[in-house]
Amino acid sequence: MKRKRWFSILTACLATVILLGTLSAALAASPTSKTAEKTLHYPDMKVTLDGEELILTNEHGDVLEPFIIEGTTYLPVRAVAEAAGLYVNWNEGDLEAQLSTRPITPKPKEPVEDQRIVCLTPSMVECVYALGLGESIVGWSAYTDYPEEVKETEGWEPYARYETMLDISTELDVEYELSKEVAVVSRFYDYNLDVIRALEPTVILAESAAQEGIAQELADLGYTVRFYDPKTLDDIYEMMLDMGQALGAEDVAQFLVDGYRERVEEIRAITSQLDRPKVYFEIAHQSSYTDETSGTSYTYGPYTNASGTPFDDMIAIAGGENLFADMTGDYTEVTFEEVVERNPDVILSPMWPSAKSHEVTTLYEIMTRPGFETTNAVQNSRVLYYDSSLMKRFGPRTITAIEKLAYLLHPYYFEDPDIGITPWELGRVDQFEPIPSTFR
Repeated sequence: MKRKRWFSILTACLATVILLGTLSAALAASPTSKTAEKTLHYPDMKVTLDGEELILTNEHGDVLEPFIIEGTTYLPVRAVAEAAGLYVNWNEGDLEAQLSTRPITPKPKEPVEDQRIVCLTPSMVECVYALGLGESIVGWSAYTDYPEEVKETEGWEPYARYETMLDISTELDVEYELSKEVAVVSRFYDYNLDVIRALEPTVILAESAAQEGIAQELADLGYTVRFYDPKTLDDIYEMMLDMGQALGAEDVAQFLVDGYRERVEEIRAITSQLDRPKVYFEIAHQSSYTDETSGTSYTYGPYTNASGTPFDDMIAIAGGENLFADMTGDYTEVTFEEVVERNPDVILSPMWPSAKSHEVTTLYEIMTRPGFETTNAVQNSRVLYYDSSLMKRFGPRTITAIEKLAYLLHPYYFEDPDIGITPWELGRVDQFEPIPSTFR
């Protein structure tokens, strides 16, 4: 259900003033609550949802009727909001009624005190924020751009400032970074030890095989390092649970993982009944390099994610078949000839904000590759872009990535996840108009 529809439903249903929950919950919300005169029944009053009459009930199935407090008529907001697809939470301590278009994550009950977290990858930042501990981050990757709150931290800058540096370990302006609310300490394959030392982190979070050596170096220097290299969806769950335990947010991590598992089973229940298109998931396109000294030219790629990676699970859950599931590796080089021979039904190519022309390729280039005109994907115009950061950052948004994949593979059975994901399957849309805030 789309966000716009949620709010239109609430506007239509809640023409009167609304309180939280049942009558008893409303009266218990505050010691200054007014006493209700009585519960009234209006035989002719209706609440409708998309034109259909909606009977509001509590968790026991009892019908919830309107009631009056000091002459004003009220309806129970929890019942209405849940019927409209909104999530509702009552924060007793803060006397706050919380409505959200997304599941409302509880706050950690016993977070580790005075912790100073350094995240070497953007995915680790997303995990920490999902656990409710974003304010404890003191250092992060130059690629960090999600969740949107990170862009509101003092001193945050887009990656463009750092991409021209050959070696961040020596070229980074240490004093400049330390003047920020959160310092840049790394990109992906490199890091700056001087900044990390100055930050005095209590824990450093690293992820992927590419950072295994970095994680070991920092551990050898005496830092507490949590290193993760998930190969399956279950590994991502375990990563979240382990991180939650380490940071004092085990209760939140369990809440999140339980929700992930539930949503995955909902998706599986649908895709298990559908035909499974063969999916060629291209993680990097083919590129050429000429050695200026020898004049020798080299060609690399294209690269795909084969089995033994979370992508394999993600594609399968979303109702597809990984074209190279018989191979292993998260950055596996293949050939155009192999792709053509295996005949994909869908081809997915990466796209991201402000992508440079040499970093991404065009759908035209893919469609005109030798032999590709014979593939089902090209003949049926199913060559699409995917949101690179969404798909490749394993953590809380992996379930959203699966939802996106399910929509791309089976659009008749799934909706495009409406939680602010820019539609990169449409191409370089940011080159022609600014990205609206509603998509960020």
